[in-house]
Amino acid sequence: MAKEDREGLRAYLYAFEAHARTLGDFYHADPTHNYGAEDSTFRGVLDEIEAFGVEFPGLAPDFDPLRHRSESRLHGPRLGVLSLLGHVQRIIARLRARLEEEAPSGPATQVREFAFVNDEGLRGILRRDYLEAQAALATRCWKSVLILTGGMLEALLLELLNRDSKRALTAQAAPKGKPDLTRWDLAELIAVATEQRVVGPQVQSVSEAARQYRNLVHPGNELRTGLRYGEEEARIALTAVELIHRESS
Repeated sequence: MAKEDREGLRAYLYAFEAHARTLGDFYHADPTHNYGAEDSTFRGVLDEIEAFGVEFPGLAPDFDPLRHRSESRLHGPRLGVLSLLGHVQRIIARLRARLEEEAPSGPATQVREFAFVNDEGLRGILRRDYLEAQAALATRCWKSVLILTGGMLEALLLELLNRDSKRALTAQAAPKGKPDLTRWDLAELIAVATEQRVVGPQVQSVSEAARQYRNLVHPGNELRTGLRYGEEEARIALTAVELIHRESS
């Protein structure tokens, strides 16, 4: 399997894992009234399923929205949350199986040049940090991966938005009273980059999942928020960097 295909499969895996958590939270918040949700509530899940089926038709299980509908006495036919969750979990199982089959032997360490970044010094930093993040992942140093990739995501999104900073500043998601893009935090950079389609929907999904771990560099934040993290979160963050590199190169 080509490297680009493995990266695409990993991106879909992490996106569907995030969708599974959302669907599970929706159900567990009020299981006694699990009559479903309107299609628009989970438009992102449905769009991801459709995109996955187009990009990997031989891997995606058949999806018929009518099979995932349930009847509500008050609201009529609606999207069945548990049924949709089951379908997402089947997708996750297939993705994990395929990635395990295609996993290359030995640590997957590679050099990326980040040639689309204008500043030579920043290119060197990104190249170094990407190598270090891969090494940290191989040695199961999850926090190190999250801190390194959080900094890389900020640098990459700032690079892309600075290509038209005036346009970025006029975005609806642009923070008020912050005319200097270098003072935006990762959440603000992701919001504006997504609104202006500087990055694609897959990048948005994995970047949002990685965003909350950016401040692990500050021990006080880790204590205060009680964030829990491990291999899944570390891989999501590294995948976000790899997707931006692929889309921008």
